[in-house]
Amino acid sequence: MGNDPNLSSDNCSEKVVKDHNSFNLQTNPKFIKDRLELFNALYQKQQQKLKERENLDISLVLVTDDGEVSVSGKSFLTTPYNVLYSLDKKRAKKAVVAKVLYENRPSEVFADVDEDNSDKSASEWVLWDMHRPFEDSCKVEFLDFNSEQGQHVYWHSSAHILGSALETCFGGFLTIGPALSSGFYYDVYLGNNSVKPEDVKPLLSHVEALTNLNSPFERLVCTKEEALELMKYNPFKVQLIKNKVPDGENTVCYRCGDFVDLCRGPHIPTTSMVRANSFDVTKISSSYWLSNAKSDTLQRVYGISFPEKEQLKMYKNRIEEAKQRDHRTIGTDLKLFYFDTVHSPGSCFWLPNGAKIYNRLVEFMRDNYRVRGYQEVITPNIFSCDLWKQSGHYDNYKENMYLFNLEDTEWGMKPMNCPGHCLMFKHLFLSYKQLPLRLADFGVLHRNELTGSLSGLTRVRRFQQDDAHIFCTREQIMDEVLNILTFIGKVYSLFDFRYEFKLSTKPAKALGEDELWEIAEKSLEEALNKTGTKWTMNPGDGAFYGPKIDVVLFDCLDREHQCGTIQLDFNLPIRFNLEYRDKSESSAENVRCGFNRPVIIHRAIFGSIERFVAIVLEQTKGKLPFWLSPNQLLFIPITDNHLDYALELYEKFNALGSNTNYIILIMIINGLGYNVDVDKSNNTINKKIKFGQQQRWNYMGIVGDREVETRTVSLRPRDSDEQNVISLDDLVKLFESQQLKYV
Repeated sequence: MGNDPNLSSDNCSEKVVKDHNSFNLQTNPKFIKDRLELFNALYQKQQQKLKERENLDISLVLVTDDGEVSVSGKSFLTTPYNVLYSLDKKRAKKAVVAKVLYENRPSEVFADVDEDNSDKSASEWVLWDMHRPFEDSCKVEFLDFNSEQGQHVYWHSSAHILGSALETCFGGFLTIGPALSSGFYYDVYLGNNSVKPEDVKPLLSHVEALTNLNSPFERLVCTKEEALELMKYNPFKVQLIKNKVPDGENTVCYRCGDFVDLCRGPHIPTTSMVRANSFDVTKISSSYWLSNAKSDTLQRVYGISFPEKEQLKMYKNRIEEAKQRDHRTIGTDLKLFYFDTVHSPGSCFWLPNGAKIYNRLVEFMRDNYRVRGYQEVITPNIFSCDLWKQSGHYDNYKENMYLFNLEDTEWGMKPMNCPGHCLMFKHLFLSYKQLPLRLADFGVLHRNELTGSLSGLTRVRRFQQDDAHIFCTREQIMDEVLNILTFIGKVYSLFDFRYEFKLSTKPAKALGEDELWEIAEKSLEEALNKTGTKWTMNPGDGAFYGPKIDVVLFDCLDREHQCGTIQLDFNLPIRFNLEYRDKSESSAENVRCGFNRPVIIHRAIFGSIERFVAIVLEQTKGKLPFWLSPNQLLFIPITDNHLDYALELYEKFNALGSNTNYIILIMIINGLGYNVDVDKSNNTINKKIKFGQQQRWNYMGIVGDREVETRTVSLRPRDSDEQNVISLDDLVKLFESQQLKYV
């Protein structure tokens, strides 16, 4: 539970600590010693039971880069570390965690309540502590820090080390400490106190002491009652145990040094795998218990750790670069957008220049829709909850929806477009000859994100998507998916994004006939292979209602973003009883004779337009390509004597009706929506140019005596010190070319 940031806030809306003044800071609080004594007693009992288990011969298949190697072992005795150390001592010292696939995992004494053992008994890989004995024959992989899952375990263990420091230095009540995509944090309750910058040094001193101990991470399975006794000093952990652990079930906790925490694990072998000289506290902020603003205020301490010191140095350089690229800072500097946390938290206020970017992206997508056979539709923002119950969102997504009662009826603002599109498909009554039907929708969506999770444009409550749903036959799946993948490649290449595809296949529990799943998965694989783009398989990780392709986008800092997605859906067509007239008179299951069910393909490329704008701003540092820029051309008069000419050019670039010879060209400029302005300030020419560069104008058109006389402009590109005199005709041709070619 120590690593689960998504716990339900049910029954947790009130403050856990009634009197914040009752909490006093203290070092080395007594509860650490008391907790450790109980843990040791319980752990000794567990180890004694483990010794009493029968040690049967088991077969272990080690999966390596060079192939598979078979070795023998003993159940409840042989560990992943034993096996790897006997084969490769150097690699064993670097292995963070094992990954096992059991042939027939038994119902075990040491079950983790956070694991669904029924699903993972023989069909899924599970992460496994390096010092945890195998329970039966299995396949084994060994993961180091260079793997995604290895990093997650490494940072999760680092969060425990940080938690130990927070407890020892402050006597705080730890709450939740998860691994993140890059690093980790731990939330701690300190009453009315806060963690200050000067507190970081003693925290890191404790980290150094604990990592030097080379203390093993020890796993203990305990009952709910034992967990409550272990954590009785901490009202937050007590609340988690009562709400999370069912009566009569077991849970898991880990020890490292004197520190004990509830956690499903797994963890690194020992604390020495984390080095003090490559561990740092990166940020201190406040948060709310379970992200609920009505509950207790906590201190959130972020950290990062690496196996090598040089990796920490590189990370800090990337963080500094990321700060300079932060879309929130760029949005403020360029006056693109802002947020009002009082009147509408989580909803972006798009200023004129920001709205130009937003609308240009929508226009770009609409232009592509026309040539790719999509039809844009408009659907209501509010639906009766009867619809959300039919779609399943009411039962599974209600907490994230905005619901209200009106005239004795419960209504919900839409968090997604798919149910409305299902109604539209059913209304149209189509035949197979009219498929595929590609419906696109830029409708406004609302999702009730917790206040504490809101973050700039990347996590909002009100947003729009480049959302589309394709209704097709199963025979059309491959072609449709290939078209989407090609579309995605075109869009992402415009911004120099590197991207990869991940195919997630049928899970253990799935809806729909096996034949349909096989056809769908084969179609997705075939489409992926035809793109020539790198892709990986995530077996068993699909949704219960269909396989999917996730598109992982990498920006210039090599950060991962999930924007595009392709999700096949066999569920909604059943829920809404969707059908089309088929060319065959045979009847599909639960469908009228002569009809068949369509497959729905949920598809997004930008994903949330808000989030995509944030990613693009950070990718480009606000230096947007010409076609997307709200600041395309800034006219700069050298002196006031040249202001009239600059204003004349501005008016001709922005207004119709002039009688000049190049009126047709000016109409083209205006029609394509070029964004121009004039610097009317009294600043020197150098200051005007500097301002233009700071505001990321793509071009500055400098006008002086020569330009007035020859009716030209000295054009200076954004990232160049050179200026070239250009005629207005050539300027129009240049802009037209860049606009139409999306550069």
